[in-house]
Amino acid sequence: MNHPDAFSDYVLETAWVYKVNVLADLVSKRVSEVVAEVSDLSLSQWRVMAALADQPGRTASEVVALTPMDKALVSRAVSSLVTSVLVERRASDQDGRLSHLYLTLRGETVYRDIRTRLRSSGVDGRELLTSSDDAALLKTLNILIRQFSLSPDKQVQMNAGVRTDNHQLSSDPAGR
Repeated sequence: MNHPDAFSDYVLETAWVYKVNVLADLVSKRVSEVVAEVSDLSLSQWRVMAALADQPGRTASEVVALTPMDKALVSRAVSSLVTSVLVERRASDQDGRLSHLYLTLRGETVYRDIRTRLRSSGVDGRELLTSSDDAALLKTLNILIRQFSLSPDKQVQMNAGVRTDNHQLSSDPAGR
């Protein structure tokens, strides 16, 4: 049996990793609700469409790298979006084995309708933070994403204080 204080150094209410997971789950649920109000799309289909609206011509592998979805989930979402004529595949000019993905005109309309509804419902969070808080949060999230994208060996080096990118991690949300 563990002593009651054995885990006292990890309190969920003060653990940012836990809080980020809770926030991600809450946002995903709210986005799913709004997407369902406007269309028949799943959250994974919406994420693919958002990635393509952000940068038309991405490959499925690039969508996997950008989104919190694995290759199989992206593949199924892309296939259903192509079948629904919301996304089209175009063979790469440089490498015929690659396909670039684009929203169709119908896909652009559906994307715009959902995006408008997300904004009007407040799910995009624009009204929740000041512009300076938004910038500080984005900066901190980018640092964390970059660190968690490293291999476990590099993360251990980072945790030991060995930096390879000449940036200092800081407890200051603005990264100062």
